[in-house]
Amino acid sequence: MGGFSRDGSALLTVDADGGMRLWDPATRTCRSEIPVDRFAAPCTRVCLSSDARRLATSNGMNRRVRVLDTHTGREDFPLEADSAAFAFSDDGRQLAVAGWWLEIYDVATGQRVDRDAPRLEVSLDSAFAPGARRLASIARDDQRLTVYDVATRRPLSTFAVGTTDPRAMVFSPDGERVALSNHGGGGRMHEAIRIWSASSGDKLVTIPTTAPDQHFEGLAFSPDGALIAAAGGEDRLVHVYRVDTGVEVHTFAGHEGAVRSVCWSPTGLIASGADDGRVLLWTLPGR
Repeated sequence: MGGFSRDGSALLTVDADGGMRLWDPATRTCRSEIPVDRFAAPCTRVCLSSDARRLATSNGMNRRVRVLDTHTGREDFPLEADSAAFAFSDDGRQLAVAGWWLEIYDVATGQRVDRDAPRLEVSLDSAFAPGARRLASIARDDQRLTVYDVATRRPLSTFAVGTTDPRAMVFSPDGERVALSNHGGGGRMHEAIRIWSASSGDKLVTIPTTAPDQHFEGLAFSPDGALIAAAGGEDRLVHVYRVDTGVEVHTFAGHEGAVRSVCWSPTGLIASGADDGRVLLWTLPGR
């Protein structure tokens, strides 16, 4: 599942074969469809621009990034960058790409606009904050995560996370917190989700679980950053936790397959995608 536009007026979904559709969440109608035959392999990563006019996507085979017009399906330009993460700027005019290096491209021309900026080496375990203002990257040699200011390339914080292969890594909407989900613990109590301050590197909360092999495939903060939703994987549930205490406040049940992704609209709507081939929309009681 791709996610919501910045204003919540559009939802991008990805089929199992890689085909993509843009939906109106209010009416549950499909606004446009991008055929699967435009890709050499099914896409594994996708993001939507703030105005929902463009999307960026890559697949797990060659990590090549494509930028497409969501209305026509036309490819604006391909990038030969080896990318692990990418995100549009707030105005949708630039695309930040993190692979082995951080690179910034002009969406209209496909040309790099940061060639004079200091070169920043990053890892393939990276994630951008909304608007591509910050970048989190985990070093494979020492399992430490560094948060960078994308504009200046300067590190804001560095802290140990004990892994180089998180199941999911996301920023809060304001970019002030970063959350990681870990692999399952085989029935042992383990730290399923951990949340840090992106500025100081202080660990803010740990959310444990004793469920056998529990791991969360996707994470999404609420618009105000007070809650975090987690795609429960094989338990077929969507879990919602308080960020300040780690207490679970709600679960959503309805999927008939493992839940692989979750996203939270700025309007408060939650969307989840699962192996049953369905995307379900949820509203948290009292919000």
